Amino acid sequence: MDKELIVVIDFGGQYNQLVARRVRECNVYCEIYSYKTDLNKIKAMNPKGIILTGGPSSCYEEGAATCSPELFELGIPVLGLCYGAQLMAHVLGGRVARAEVREYGKTEVDVDNTSNLFADVTPHTVCWMSHFDYIAEMAPGFRAVATTKNCPVAAAECAEKGLYAIQFHPEVLHTTEGSKMLYNFVRNICGCKGDWRMDSFVEHTIFFALVLPALSFAAAFVSQFFINRRFFAFMGITLAALFITAVLQMLKTLAGDTWSGAMLSTVIVQTLWSLPFSAVAYFPPAKWIK
Repeated sequence: MDKELIVVIDFGGQYNQLVARRVRECNVYCEIYSYKTDLNKIKAMNPKGIILTGGPSSCYEEGAATCSPELFELGIPVLGLCYGAQLMAHVLGGRVARAEVREYGKTEVDVDNTSNLFADVTPHTVCWMSHFDYIAEMAPGFRAVATTKNCPVAAAECAEKGLYAIQFHPEVLHTTEGSKMLYNFVRNICGCKGDWRMDSFVEHTIFFALVLPALSFAAAFVSQFFINRRFFAFMGITLAALFITAVLQMLKTLAGDTWSGAMLSTVIVQTLWSLPFSAVAYFPPAKWIK
């Protein structure tokens, strides 16, 4: 089953998981990928939108995390957050420099409500800033749509190309209307319908959390009839737990979900979670394994 997808490209920011959570709260599925991910792989996913996260570096420094200019030519809406905003400006011909005054913490921001990104947002709102650098010169075709006392380009857009840059962090709760801004991007600008539900994701996770330990315990019990050596019972059950998890995840992938690092993490976590249950084969509480 095909589903709408927003791709979050991680540049090492501390809020990458929070960005993904906010997107999912808009009832749109989201996955996180490293900035090193091949662009062709991103294109093959056919995402409805792309979000560039923050990062710890200065985008103009040698060796800093970056992306190809082609990313902004895919015809897919792109939203840059903090470092992602600066990187967008830098790659597309703008200039990013060290700010004379660092902005950190809750900051009053004036937004332009004619921008689709700030539709229904209070013109004078409060956002969370955390940056040393700033966009000194916007890239060609961009216009400023938000400002602060010390940051002349708190947000910029090139609406014709679907490119948006935000210097602050809309994903954190300190940005009072941040969820509304992300909603505007995901649902209005990207055109996502919002037919994905978090509860189905949670139900799936709970299923794996319960079924694998149960299967491991059952396998340990059945092993008494076939295995006499506890070591082989322990190893066999552990491998069986890993195999069952992998098979179930493969079936989930065939049903329409994309294999990702999150699913791989599920395989590892659920296998480790199964170890205490399969350990009864090695240290049986009863004498049913000789």
